[in-house]
Amino acid sequence: RLGRPAEAEAVASGIVARAAEDALAARRAVFLLGLIAAARADLARLQAARSALGGPREPAWQADATELDAHAALLLARPAQAAALAAEAAVQRQAALDYRGLSRALALQGRAVERQGDALGAADLLLRAGRGAAERGEAADARAWLGEARQLARSRGAVRVAADAQALLAAMA
Repeated sequence: RLGRPAEAEAVASGIVARAAEDALAARRAVFLLGLIAAARADLARLQAARSALGGPREPAWQADATELDAHAALLLARPAQAAALAAEAAVQRQAALDYRGLSRALALQGRAVERQGDALGAADLLLRAGRGAAERGEAADARAWLGEARQLARSRGAVRVAADAQALLAAMA
């Protein structure tokens, strides 16, 4: 979240190593390790994190597992599957009132949709992700997603989406 993945990875790995002390924290740390692996396009570590989550029954953990599955599908060049899984994760995050996770899932879905060739659909999803992040004060994520949305929208002549993204970016300045 602070843009320091090496530090986050070290802390998360330490928490996982002490899983017996706090199983809940260890599960969250495993998910974080999966996100870090996805960001690095490290499929083996991503799959290891997903495997460590198992088949959770709790809705929040199901959303984590689904999100990691979507990342894996994207790394395996299966954008349609990734988009469907990311959409499912978004629904799960919304049901759990996890709005930060919802924005992350929408952005992931947007990237998958873009890989399918739908730049306008991707721009709309990234705009939604960025808008939510901006509303919660998550400036770094908001700027990244809104910037992507604006660029995609401009490349396809989607004036409204580009203008909406620009307006949100300007409001954050």
